[in-house]
Amino acid sequence: MSAAPDDPRLLRLFDLQPHEGIEAVCGACGRITVFPAGLLQRRHRLPSDTLIVDLQYRLRCQHCSHASRFASPRRSVWKLG
Repeated sequence: MSAAPDDPRLLRLFDLQPHEGIEAVCGACGRITVFPAGLLQRRHRLPSDTLIVDLQYRLRCQHCSHASRFASPRRSVWKLG
């Protein structure tokens, strides 16, 4: 079974466009955190080839400190201008 080119499981941090970002929702407290493109690489020093799906295991909620309850992060698109 081959994955489609748009398969969200294959998206990496370097695949994000400047108008896109990562949206993560904490499963414990419901807090929504949005990371603009490039922020995780610069501030948190994550490699650019990190799969977006794998971020659910690396993120921790700053509000309630739960690490294992993050829903699968997804790509968000913003309209600029």
